[in-house]
Amino acid sequence: MNQFFGIGRLGRDPEVRYFDNGNSVATFSLAIDRGPNKDGDKQPPVWVPCKAWGKQSQLVADLLHKGTKVAVSGRLDLEEWTTRDGEKRSKLIVSVFRFELCESRQQPAHDEDPPF
Repeated sequence: MNQFFGIGRLGRDPEVRYFDNGNSVATFSLAIDRGPNKDGDKQPPVWVPCKAWGKQSQLVADLLHKGTKVAVSGRLDLEEWTTRDGEKRSKLIVSVFRFELCESRQQPAHDEDPPF
């Protein structure tokens, strides 16, 4: 089974790229809170890279902004590439199937600090 579900806040505005074939992809990173450690100290968030494709990429671009709290579901995919130096690299990303806003649509202005 390959399913991902997480709730977090966007670390920056989504980036949308358009391809010659008319398809598009929106990329964004989700900061997921890990809660306190065993000593009660706050831990840094887990940053999860996400991609939404097609019509959903435009919805992501229109509705989500830096600081938006969102629930994301999808599957984990492995992206692989080779650097200019010939090194092979890879990373896990979430291919988004569905997302849902976790707060009202009255978001702070684009340039204001996120609420976290």
